[in-house]
Amino acid sequence: MSTSSVNVRKVAEEYQRLKASYDGNKDDASVEILNGIKRYIIFFPTFLNPSAQSETRMEELTLTRNILELAVLVSARQKDVDRFELYFNQLQLYYTDVSDLEESPIYLKILGLNLVRLLVLSKIAQFHSELERIPYDIHGSNIDIRFAVLLERYLMEGSYNKLLTSRKKVPSSEYVPLVEMLEDTVRHEVAECIPHSYTQLSVEAAQKILMMSSPEHVLQIGRDYKWQLSSDNKKFIFDRDEDKAKKEIPFTDIIREHITYANDLQNVI
Repeated sequence: MSTSSVNVRKVAEEYQRLKASYDGNKDDASVEILNGIKRYIIFFPTFLNPSAQSETRMEELTLTRNILELAVLVSARQKDVDRFELYFNQLQLYYTDVSDLEESPIYLKILGLNLVRLLVLSKIAQFHSELERIPYDIHGSNIDIRFAVLLERYLMEGSYNKLLTSRKKVPSSEYVPLVEMLEDTVRHEVAECIPHSYTQLSVEAAQKILMMSSPEHVLQIGRDYKWQLSSDNKKFIFDRDEDKAKKEIPFTDIIREHITYANDLQNVI
């Protein structure tokens, strides 16, 4: 048996371990197995070079793609968007540059997850760029792509209530961690706006606006943003005088400067 065949067999065995670990929700173990597998697949002649000649070419391509897909899913479940991006970028090669490889059954799920990741990172331009690569008829017919498009629409419309309840509509459990991150992103944006929209706001009202599960979570957000709390701990008080002073245009000073400038200009003429 050739060295190439032995390596493929070893990777195939490790892939089965990885899949069993992922299916068993053992994410830390999955990461450990992934780190071990990478030591073998980098020696595949086709690794990141699908056109390379190899007697086990199709086995190598299929195994590598399947492993990278699981790596993406593990990263999504662990909310590790950096590793997600790394694995997804490597995976793209097997999606776009290998015409003789049968389409993966979770291809569109991976694309949908990546679209949601881009929303989490507020990379809206890149989101639309990636979306344009997907045939338009799939946007509405596929549940994964449709869900990502729906989230983006909620963001653009400012329909935060709909977005914050979108977890109930996820196509599969793999989306939940990323949607949770998106919820945090939205809550951060809403929390940033609150001091500029209210002079005071009850904890109860803030809980409804932020759609938090308990008053304690709202109070924690208040501490994080250094919001002033009333003596009875029932409402937040926002001092907007300083912000108003910063935004106030000094019309009197501007007019005075313009008059002075006009007088000086007349003297020159």
